[in-house]
Parts: sequence; structure tokens; C-alpha cells
Amino acid sequence: MAAKRKNRNRVPAEQRHARILRELKINPALRVSHLAKAFGVTTETVRRDLDALSADGRLARTYGGAAAAPGESRSEEHTSELQSRF
Repeated sequence: MAAKRKNRNRVPAEQRHARILRELKINPALRVSHLAKAFGVTTETVRRDLDALSADGRLARTYGGAAAAPGESRSEEHTSELQSRF
């Protein structure tokens, strides 16, 4: 019974993958520990997610996390936002 309660807040893999890719458009790098806490899953689950996305060429794995895949650019909205700050 306790295991069912623990998984109640768990985000499905497809949603995690989409959120990871969206977040990489805003942040240059993501940490496994932060993603695990945000998604309510183990760090091992996040590592598998990042490995799958990396194998598809959608991101680059880094020590302890991930970064945008080479050649991937930030969204135009975010670039404009950064330029307006400076």
C-alpha cells in the first residue's frame, strides 16, 4: 500500500522527457538530482531518461546531468528576454 502512495506524484516518462527538453531551452544545463526531486522519481530513473534522450541526439549527457545537444539553440523568446536584460 505504501508503494502506491509513493508513486502517486510520479510524472510519466513521456511527460518527463518533454519537460526536460523544454527546460533545456531555458537553462543551459540540468542536474539529475534537481530533476529527480521535481518529477518525484529516483535519480536512476532520471539517468535512464537522459540516456534515452541522449541516444536520440536530443541532448548531451554531462557529469551529473545534461546540456542542450550540440547545435540546439535556445528559443527565440528566451534569447530576446536575455538581450533585453543587458
